[in-house]
Amino acid sequence: MTRSSRPDVPEQRHEEPITATECRMAAAWAKVLGIPEDQLGRRAHFFESGGTSLSALRLAIALDRAVSFKDLTAHPILADQAALIDERIERGVLEAPASVPGGRCAANGGAK
Repeated sequence: MTRSSRPDVPEQRHEEPITATECRMAAAWAKVLGIPEDQLGRRAHFFESGGTSLSALRLAIALDRAVSFKDLTAHPILADQAALIDERIERGVLEAPASVPGGRCAANGGAK
């Protein structure tokens, strides 16, 4: 069987995180969800990846509240959450976070 456990759900192609913020999000998700970072692609869905309301709150705290619980539930896709954070940084609402050391993005030279 494919990544999807249901035959009626089309398999989504795994896409690696491509931006620095997506890499930081993947690292934060992996830590909060207790799963390997390489299982998280840019189209990963937080709640389908094992997230719960409690882990969403933990993620918001781990991200220094760059996103709220409401943001996480409204934008459960990793790339969408990263884009939301990038937009807030661009508007000056947030400061750019320090990079996450280690992880797969650091190994491939960091993301764009």
